[in-house]
Amino acid sequence: MNNNLLKVNIIDKKSLLKVCDILHDGYCDLSKIKYDEINGVWTAVFEREFFENTKLMNFERKLLFFHKVTFPMVKTEFTLERIKTYKIEDKSNIQIYSFNECQVKNNIYKLLFNEDMAITFTFNGMPKGGLTDQELLDKKGSYYKWKNPFKKY
Repeated sequence: MNNNLLKVNIIDKKSLLKVCDILHDGYCDLSKIKYDEINGVWTAVFEREFFENTKLMNFERKLLFFHKVTFPMVKTEFTLERIKTYKIEDKSNIQIYSFNECQVKNNIYKLLFNEDMAITFTFNGMPKGGLTDQELLDKKGSYYKWKNPFKKY
């Protein structure tokens, strides 16, 4: 069963930033990153929250004002091509990092991670690549959401 697993093609800056929004708060293990310098191809595996299929999410009332939202995690492959330069700045040395955002300035793309780690790229032309969900994982994620008990939804 597909469960609406995602596949997004990266063809320019806008589509790369869309993929980065999807990967926000996803976990990346540096030991699983592969970089083919000769062909300019970079690949990383992320574990991310899977919000794309609301049928797989669970909403459970906790106390009067809160709901616990539970969702599956998904293994996702993120690939970039046409890489001209590539650099990792790892100040924490903790191996597994949570992704925060992508900053772009003067055609330099910087993937920023929350634990003081960054990956910087420049491209030959426009960025190219993709995001492909591989499989739903047995792991679950969750958060608590404020729910006004007096408001009708």
